Amino acid sequence: CRLERLTLNNGAMGNVGVSKISQLKGLAHLSLANQQLDDGVISHLTELKSLRSLTLSHNALKGLTIGELSGLRDLTKLTLLSNPLEIRDSGGLPNTVNVLY
Repeated sequence: CRLERLTLNNGAMGNVGVSKISQLKGLAHLSLANQQLDDGVISHLTELKSLRSLTLSHNALKGLTIGELSGLRDLTKLTLLSNPLEIRDSGGLPNTVNVLY
């Protein structure tokens, strides 16, 4: 049995909790909205190569270099709403991303 979908919204997990989630290699859908996550979370999430959808809305993401997500080759939906975000371009999103919020 493999966990494919995980929704952990509205908490105070922080980046340390996400480092544990990054061990769930078969995860396809992950929602971590309103978890007080900052930019350091991205390095943990890039280990989840099978992710197809990722929701990081309502967190504390400030600077995101798009190239950091380029290893998520299966990602089709990325939701970053309500973050104090400045997006920097260094590379690109995986070409599979067709929905970006």
